[in-house]
Amino acid sequence: MKRLFILLILGISGCGGRGYFNHDLELIKYVDAIEEHTGLDLFKDDYLIVFDTSIKYTLDDRVTGQCKSIKGNPTRIIISESYWNSFDTEERLSLIAHEVLHCSFRLGHVKDTKQHTGRLMSPYTSDSAQCVKNLGMIHCIEEAFAQSEAGQLEDISASEHIH
Repeated sequence: MKRLFILLILGISGCGGRGYFNHDLELIKYVDAIEEHTGLDLFKDDYLIVFDTSIKYTLDDRVTGQCKSIKGNPTRIIISESYWNSFDTEERLSLIAHEVLHCSFRLGHVKDTKQHTGRLMSPYTSDSAQCVKNLGMIHCIEEAFAQSEAGQLEDISASEHIH
């Protein structure tokens, strides 16, 4: 019975900082930093944030991150570890903020990427990072909510996969 209990605990909590049922500790530090800097609650209990390699999930070669929400399963933010390792701090913060806004607030990408380059909800990580580098995280997040209210973001309410 004791052995069964230990196996159950390990199965629920996972082993170490990476795993199918745990936030990746390196990634969650960035979510914490964004929350601390902006004062926003990013609802960390509503999703798991993990590297693609820790759950053996393959992202498309051009995808840096994805919010994966399938009915009946926990929502996951999946980050490409190969891209992550090549990013600087602002690119990492931008990627995390971008994917969290997809998962937590159901914000889509900007509809007109030519008119809205350098915005946090651009589908391109380089544009998202440009926003954070030039304008700051708080401004970029406030702008994303304003764009949503103005109807400038795609509707993702029924989407399972958002990049």
